[in-house]
Amino acid sequence: MDTNAILTQALTESVDEMAGIISLSPKIIDEDIAQSVEEGVSSKIFIKGAFNGRIIFLTDTKSACQIVSNMLGTAVEECTDEVLDGIGEVVNMAIGGIKSRCVNQGYNFEISIPSTRVLTRKEGPVTSKGELIQKDFVSDDIKFQIRLIYRVAEGTEKEEPPQEETKKPSAADLLSQMINKKD
Repeated sequence: MDTNAILTQALTESVDEMAGIISLSPKIIDEDIAQSVEEGVSSKIFIKGAFNGRIIFLTDTKSACQIVSNMLGTAVEECTDEVLDGIGEVVNMAIGGIKSRCVNQGYNFEISIPSTRVLTRKEGPVTSKGELIQKDFVSDDIKFQIRLIYRVAEGTEKEEPPQEETKKPSAADLLSQMINKKD
């Protein structure tokens, strides 16, 4: 599987996993949500290692409040610092899932803490050098977009995925083996 396919699959699976935690059932849609968000919330996390770049989460204010309402189990009506923190945590969950899936494929990278802010204008087109993976999602009335902008670091070689540790036999198991060998 090529790098773009690995990251696309990791992003999609991570969004599904994260969405399950916050009671969403997102479907990928063919719409650039960034073009319709007048006021919203944007959160980004930088990545550095096998891939260098950033992941950006974008949603409108109403959707941000609903996402955080789902997380907290209580109605949230206004875009407060609590909402910004909640959206930052959503992005943290998504990038954590992407990272764990990439490590399993032999690619590792470090992640920054999320930087989340209120938007008061439309987000423009992505003007960054590198590859872009953009997915737009809808779940009921909630719409959000995730952009992953990355470049493969020079000299990056795929690492061997971590091996599962073999279980060491207990003292009782070793004793049993020794007794059975004498018989």
